[in-house]
Amino acid sequence: MRCKKFAKDTKNSRKRILHLQRYFANKIMFDSTISLILLISYTSVAITFLVLILRFLLPLIIKKESSVSKDNRQEGVSVIIAAKNEAKNLQLHLSFILDQDYPTFEVIVANDHSNDDTIEVLNSFKKNYSNLKILDIQDWHSGGKKDTLTKAIFHAQYSILLFIDADCKPVSRNWISEMANAFEDGIEIVLGYGAYEKESGLLNAVIRFDTAEVALLSFGFANARMAYMGVGRNLAYRKQLFINSKGFISHLHLPSGDDDLFVQQNARKNNVAFVSNADAKTISIPKRKLSKFWKQKRRHQSTSAFYKMKFKVLLGLYTLTKFLLYFAWPVAFFTTHTWAIISIFLSSVTIHFITFNFATEKIQEQKLSYGTPFYSFIILLNTLYLGLTSFFIKEKSWK
Repeated sequence: MRCKKFAKDTKNSRKRILHLQRYFANKIMFDSTISLILLISYTSVAITFLVLILRFLLPLIIKKESSVSKDNRQEGVSVIIAAKNEAKNLQLHLSFILDQDYPTFEVIVANDHSNDDTIEVLNSFKKNYSNLKILDIQDWHSGGKKDTLTKAIFHAQYSILLFIDADCKPVSRNWISEMANAFEDGIEIVLGYGAYEKESGLLNAVIRFDTAEVALLSFGFANARMAYMGVGRNLAYRKQLFINSKGFISHLHLPSGDDDLFVQQNARKNNVAFVSNADAKTISIPKRKLSKFWKQKRRHQSTSAFYKMKFKVLLGLYTLTKFLLYFAWPVAFFTTHTWAIISIFLSSVTIHFITFNFATEKIQEQKLSYGTPFYSFIILLNTLYLGLTSFFIKEKSWK
């Protein structure tokens, strides 16, 4: 009896061992399959991100600045500034615009229902500058920035319109000349770089990095004949283009979009140019509080829902793959391909850094590229936060 019982117990033990062996074999096989899927997925993410940055930034790096004669087409230029409670900024910056080295230009400042000393500051400048035009808008209510710009545009005397914000200044006296000379045959829109003043602190560095990245992407897309945006603090286009396209009428209900949506609406394969050299750059006062930076970014991002589908896909893919590249790599520690995934991450970040380093040289911001991985990480977190809070917080006014 004992022998039979022992034999039976032995047989049952063997069955249990065999069952456990099959279980762990299947589990290992399952883990290996998942690991392989994760490796392939992460590799695909990295490749897609690198293809996008190389597709749009590498040609920009290789491209040589076109040499345009200083006296090429010295057309008249109307510089337009929309101002609302900008007395302090106008006092600081307006002279840099009025003192430009360009033969024929006017500066139109549209005062949108300011309740500070904006009009007094403008009148004091008017005494010394005959090319300054003051448009004092005092309707019964403010129609917003687009309404203000539209009124200024219809008061413009010249065929080229050049836009800058009240808190900005050109870095050189050749700003108008550089932007105007880019209007070669067939060009109707010219994109410029609007940088931010360098100050101490992490927030300032992040803002300047974010601005540089946005500018490089916009220039890269424009270089690929797929222009999708410009920035209103350094943007030029022909007055006739504005009239023919009915201005901002298609997105007049939005607080933003006077720059990016207008460019996207009117950009064609051969009618957009960009100027990235130092003399064409403008400098703005950056936000010094995180809450104000968030407010500004929400206003800017509010227009993305109205982008053309191809730009939604490309820009969405760029952000998504960058996010996954920077945040998904720790999954490597839970797979059987740990070092392969880490190697892909490090290689991709290195290529991103090198590409961005050469690209920022084009806009004189090369030092910013040294912190590419860190700043990218911070900006991605910021983008995630803004995306989540955008469902609850809406920016409805430009000031």
